[in-house]
Amino acid sequence: MMAADISVQICTCNRTPRALDCLDALARQTYPADRFEVVLVDDGGDEPVAHRVDATRYRFHLTVIRVPHGGLAAARNAGISAATGEVVLLIDDDTMADERLVEAHWRAHQAHPRAVVLGWVNHVDPDRPSPRRTRRLADFSTSFFWTSNVSIRRDDLVAAGLFDEAFTEYGWEDVELGERLRECGLVRRRCPAAIVSHLKRPWRAEDVPGLLRQAAASGRTAVLFVRKRPTRRARLATGISPWRMAANGLLEPAEGWFERRVARAGSAPLTGLDRVAAYLWTRVVYFRAVRAALRDDARRSPQP
Repeated sequence: MMAADISVQICTCNRTPRALDCLDALARQTYPADRFEVVLVDDGGDEPVAHRVDATRYRFHLTVIRVPHGGLAAARNAGISAATGEVVLLIDDDTMADERLVEAHWRAHQAHPRAVVLGWVNHVDPDRPSPRRTRRLADFSTSFFWTSNVSIRRDDLVAAGLFDEAFTEYGWEDVELGERLRECGLVRRRCPAAIVSHLKRPWRAEDVPGLLRQAAASGRTAVLFVRKRPTRRARLATGISPWRMAANGLLEPAEGWFERRVARAGSAPLTGLDRVAAYLWTRVVYFRAVRAALRDDARRSPQP
């Protein structure tokens, strides 16, 4: 196969059905199938994704890589290393590409050669799908680099040093790389025509334990991010500042109420005060993990 114009890179772990749906959406692209490729990285899932993928179904070239489970940063790097495209487009395994996604990203890079191109991410309830091409309420981020729907020239990724594989848990690895890309002189360009639909069902009580684990992991990696980037921008992004942490501390006495409120909701989607309680509970857990990680850092620091 000759080198592709653009490589679409996806990571997955124990979400094979979603990953297969993601591939099927990419099969409907308007961009010529012989000019882009897809690199799917299996981050050490229980069942190898390759056992379920039939590459002959797709006109684009598909590469499936399995790596030991080491977190998203290492998995992303493995996919980038295998990519042949001039541009690398990063999406998630639970995002469904609009038919014009690849074409829109490629056109944006022709207009802006030294850019990080951020596409549009719609929230879509998988139980109530809607047309993907219409821009709706979006997963919006002010980050310079955010991997739900972003593209960048491969050479610029390599020059910046790729993802930092010290980030082995959920969160902040893309934001940290974005800071290095900014320092390399790249600019951010938004491309509203490059749309993916993020399959995100409303929270339910059964989802909350997983959300709390994710929040704790994000708190630990937030401290890692600030340790590596001790800047005001990093502290604002993570909330690791005296006033934010003090404000969160006021919520801790209400944690029991948050738990009871969520438990009473049963199996229905969390709405109103139930949804607020679940969200605030994740914030309590996030900042508790931040404080614990900061204490660990202080213990490890050499004493004067």
